[in-house]
Amino acid sequence: MRSFNLTKILQDTKYSLDVFNKKTISDLEKKIFIKDDKPHINCLIREKTIQLKPEEIIRQLYLSKLITEYKYPKKIIKVEYPVRFGRDTKKSADIVVFDKNNPTSPYIVIENK
Repeated sequence: MRSFNLTKILQDTKYSLDVFNKKTISDLEKKIFIKDDKPHINCLIREKTIQLKPEEIIRQLYLSKLITEYKYPKKIIKVEYPVRFGRDTKKSADIVVFDKNNPTSPYIVIENK
């Protein structure tokens, strides 16, 4: 079984692992597998195989943090969800957590930049 080091994968990118604890990072590293000669993971929310690019690494770590540390249920979390900014601008947010009492109202919007 091949071992992956996220720090090494992200070393020449703008992304950092500073806000994630060692256990969250280690847990993600254990879930990585090779498909078509590239690292992949099963997305925590989309429940499908996703190629593990730098932005996706950070997204999966934030998803894990939201679910495990902050105890948000998966059913109120969406990935790459369209969000309106201003009157006319619509963009896809990396992660949106919806209000548990109002499931159509975004409560937290996360954009990995």
